[in-house]
Amino acid sequence: MTTYTNHNMGRASKIDLLQNRIDRLIDLATLAAQGSNAYVYLPEIVITLDAMRDRIQRGAIDSRSRARLAGTLRALVDRSPIFAASALGSMLLDLAADFVFDWGIHEI
Repeated sequence: MTTYTNHNMGRASKIDLLQNRIDRLIDLATLAAQGSNAYVYLPEIVITLDAMRDRIQRGAIDSRSRARLAGTLRALVDRSPIFAASALGSMLLDLAADFVFDWGIHEI
């Protein structure tokens, strides 16, 4: 997994990186949902990721929306400790945290 450490990165670049990350996770979750023993909440996870992407694209992503969507994603992943500990689960939980805290748009 690539870690981006450029703290001078512009807002547009951060948004592009976040959208690319969400797109990749949608692809991975959709693929995983096709497996024979797929995690039952994967379809809802994909819906939540789509909502995140949609909000970003529309520019309608205030701190309350970020927290609500990230909380929904975290709750869906955390319903199974086994899934949460998997590679995909870990990536989704990382995204949930980054979506709220690391995006660089902190409101006090």
